[in-house]
Formats: sequence, C-alpha cells, structure tokens
Amino acid sequence: MAKRYIEIAKIIRDRIESGVYKAGEPLASRPELAREFGVARATVDRCIEFLVSNGTLLSRQGSGTYVNADAARDTRKIAFVCASGSMGQLRSDAFAKLFFLSYEQLKNQSSRAELVKYDGILWYRPEERAIEWAANLKSKLPQVLINRTVDEFHCVSTDHKGAYKEITSERLKLLPRVYPFLLRHATDGLVSSYREKGFVEACREAGRFYEVISMPDEFEEKMSVLKEHFDAHTGKPLLVVSASLSHSGAFILWARDAGLKWKKDVYYSDFDNNYERGVWGVKVSSYIQNDQDVLTASVRKIVNLVSGKNAGEKHILIFPRRINGET
Repeated sequence: MAKRYIEIAKIIRDRIESGVYKAGEPLASRPELAREFGVARATVDRCIEFLVSNGTLLSRQGSGTYVNADAARDTRKIAFVCASGSMGQLRSDAFAKLFFLSYEQLKNQSSRAELVKYDGILWYRPEERAIEWAANLKSKLPQVLINRTVDEFHCVSTDHKGAYKEITSERLKLLPRVYPFLLRHATDGLVSSYREKGFVEACREAGRFYEVISMPDEFEEKMSVLKEHFDAHTGKPLLVVSASLSHSGAFILWARDAGLKWKKDVYYSDFDNNYERGVWGVKVSSYIQNDQDVLTASVRKIVNLVSGKNAGEKHILIFPRRINGET
C-alpha cells in the first residue's frame, strides 16, 4: 500500500491533469490541504516536497506553492519497465507520464524495438538480460537503472555495497580473531553480488581471511550446509553475514539448536528483515532500503535527462536504514 503522502500527491497530480489546478496557479494552502485530507501538517509538507522534487509543483518562498506550467503541459512519455508482479504496487505511486511495461512483454525483439517511441526508460531492478537490452538502446534514448549500479548507465540504487561494508567492518573490529562467513545463493542476483563486494572489501581491508558459503534452495538442505560448515566452529565466536533474507530462517534455527547466544557466541545480519521479534524469536540486525526515496530520485533523474538538464552524479546511492537488532 502506498504511503499516505504519496496517495495525496497522486490526487493533486490528477487534479492538475484534469484542469482543477491550472498551470501557474497557486495550490491550496498547506493547512487547507491538511484539513481536506484529514492528515497532519507534516504529511502535507512531505507530499509538497515530493511534488516539488519531481517537478510537478514550484515552491516560491514567501508566496506559496504553484503548479509548474512546464509539468502541466508536459507531453513526454517515459517507459517504466518492471516485473509484472511489481506493477500493482508501483502504479499507485504519484509518478506522472509513466507508461508501465513488464519484462515479460519485452521478450521479443520486435517488442523491444518499440521502446524507441518513448522519450526515456526507467528499468526497475533489471537483471543481466534486461541490462543487455538497455545497452542495445543506449545510443537511442536516455535510460536510468533502478537499484542497480552499472558503470556505463545512469543509476539510482540503495547502497548495498556500502551497507555490507559498514556492518562487516564494525564487527571485524569488535571481534579481532573471528573468521567471517557470507551466506550467498548462486542465483541471488545482482543485488547480492553488490552486498558480497562490500563484505569482501571489508575483510580485505582488515586483512582477514573469509569464506563465502554457497547456499541451496531447500530449507533442509540449507540446514545440512550450515551444520557441515559451523558445527565444528562452536565454542568460539562466529561472524556470519547473509546476502539475502532467504537464508535467515535456517541460520536462526541452526544457532538455536546449537545453543548459541546472540552477540556472544554468534553475530548475524541480513538485509530487508523488518520482521518483529515474534516471527524469528529474535530481532535480527538488518538494513531496510527505502524504495520510495530510490524511485523518487530515479524519476527526477530521468526527467532531467529527457529535458536536457543536469542529472547530477551518474550514480546516486541511497544508504539504507540500519536496524541494530539482537543478533
């Protein structure tokens, strides 16, 4: 479900497109909008900030907020390519002039050839095949990769590498004699490879040997791999980092069965694990990415590229929120 400020932003954008709010005219005051939508002033402030950031509104100090005339008559078309399962969630966001396409719709070369009719393309979490498609279009129109960092493209992403380097470095300093492990599945995808790079960089800078453990798909097989690697290590502290949330259930169960105590016998962290303590029996140390901030920055970047404006740094990295849990 979209956040409330995004829902209000979409209503305001719809009013602009339908002519309720006309180009160049002032928007209703923030207290009036707060009363109309039954929300706190802070929610309206965030909504206005969001619409100013993506060019829908203009803020004039001491005078108020106005409908951006350029945005009101903007006829540029931007394709937003994502997995079909993501389309329902993303469609609820207040991003104007985006035309949603699924990766499944672009399997045929003839379908991909049609992409040149757009003024720009946003690729949402593309894997290697889609990045190859984007490379073939690179000279033809502006493109931005979302939640990926590929040298030759403009990208906006969560800083996966930075997050994993941060927590691994901190814990290596805390535990000078431990042997660090990373749990990684061979098919975890590009994002997990960025996280692995952060882990490896931290280990190398600390001058520490490390091991990357290849994890299987099935839960019982995961348990077998964990027992094989870690049963012999009980009795001295373990430092384990998982490149994916998908391995956490098995590791937490293994640690419990082995009688290990968190932050004494074992230190563990993963990513995107916002589950409460009751789900796992422990609050896991993790990082939570802010998809909304990444999407907002991505739309702003593609609009600037299409408009011929300064799009800022080629790669924009947004650091995720850290949860310092019990592990």
